[in-house]
Amino acid sequence: MSDLGEVLVVIRHTVADYATWRRGYDDFEPQRRRHGVTGAEVFVDPDDETRVTVLHRFASLSDAQDFLSMPELKEAMGAAGVTEAPDITIASRR
Repeated sequence: MSDLGEVLVVIRHTVADYATWRRGYDDFEPQRRRHGVTGAEVFVDPDDETRVTVLHRFASLSDAQDFLSMPELKEAMGAAGVTEAPDITIASRR
């Protein structure tokens, strides 16, 4: 697939404790910036704060794929209390 323009990555996962997860997410900010995240937003299910949705924006598909394949990302997610494999969707602007 050829590289696309702006890319949005939607990550949905369940966490053991939102406050613990949020601290880990915030602490990972330097790595996100260094690995191409140009914008980020966090949403929480209003009925269950352990169900988190994260939106990350990237300048390109290759940046998004590189970020998602980082071993440090998986380690950080585990340390922050992600309890199951995330559901990840990648979409590009057309």
